[in-house]
Amino acid sequence: MCAAKVILARSGYSTLMDLARIGKPAILIPTPGQTEQEYLAEYWLDKGAFSVWTQEAFDLKKALEEAANLKGLDPGLFSKGGLSEAIKNLMAPR
Repeated sequence: MCAAKVILARSGYSTLMDLARIGKPAILIPTPGQTEQEYLAEYWLDKGAFSVWTQEAFDLKKALEEAANLKGLDPGLFSKGGLSEAIKNLMAPR
């Protein structure tokens, strides 16, 4: 994913967290009937972060043209320690 210019993915929560962490533009296609994916895709579309298409209307050429103008999310929004820092904090004595 890190080497890709644009990522094509479903809009599940874990995928969106991965995309946010690496800061890549993406084309999202929510799984039909998955209301959480549909909601998250629309939310980030409204923020201008990702290109969103329905499965039925998907057009790769148009989606790539649209995604070329996107920057994705700023990975600086997240701590640099990532998972290792989270585990360390979780395991720290209280």
